[in-house]
Amino acid sequence: MEIPFASVFVATVIGFTAIRLIWLGVQWRRSRNMPKVSVEAHVIKVRDKTGTFVREGRHRAVYNFSPGYKVRFETLPNGKKRWFFIPVKQGAVTEGDKGILITQGIRFIRFEKRKSSLI
Repeated sequence: MEIPFASVFVATVIGFTAIRLIWLGVQWRRSRNMPKVSVEAHVIKVRDKTGTFVREGRHRAVYNFSPGYKVRFETLPNGKKRWFFIPVKQGAVTEGDKGILITQGIRFIRFEKRKSSLI
């Protein structure tokens, strides 16, 4: 008896998806038990809440199910770059914004923008 390729493919995709969801749940739970960390950071890229990402004149679709922004931060002490999802209620951020990034493991807590000085 031969097993159809489509059945094997579907079972593999479902298996990998289940493993990924379980792994994300474990990471999220670990993050809840970690201390909150505050570091200086600046915004490198912002994907807007409409779901498009503009890069060098090309549009690439990004599908988000909740309103907000996907933002890439670079931390200033070590140059580490990380993506975080920022809900709309947090407020708008733009590329080049600097401030304090507060995280807890892999969880985004908030970004406190530094007030710009007018000189």
